Amino acid sequence: MMSLLDRAPRLVALSLFASLLAAASARADATFSFADTPGRLPKTVVPIHYSIDLRPDLEKSTLAGSELVDIEVREATDRVVLNALNLTVDTAAIEGESAQAATGTSFASAFRPRSTSSAAASMRSNIRPARAANA
Repeated sequence: MMSLLDRAPRLVALSLFASLLAAASARADATFSFADTPGRLPKTVVPIHYSIDLRPDLEKSTLAGSELVDIEVREATDRVVLNALNLTVDTAAIEGESAQAATGTSFASAFRPRSTSSAAASMRSNIRPARAANA
């Protein structure tokens, strides 16, 4: 049978291990929150999936293409804002029941530059909160 003095180093080691384990759990990072993440764009409409087709022209040093973005409308809004640094939007459309009520069937060239890095499109009425069906 071991005396208390013989068991003391083992008890101290177990206590230290338990303390370290408890401290590590308490210091874990907070759960990710998109709403609390800093950024320049509003968080009312957020992208959830991109499908991109790019066509580079190496002789002219240009890049053309098309992009389909599935979005989630988190709050009713009458504006869609996107990053647009060095981007020209020729045509744009929003599809879905809520979007058709707000925009008609589409809105060509509706994105207007807001600054050097973003562009916005305004609708006649709010787009209701919804998530893209095929995301």
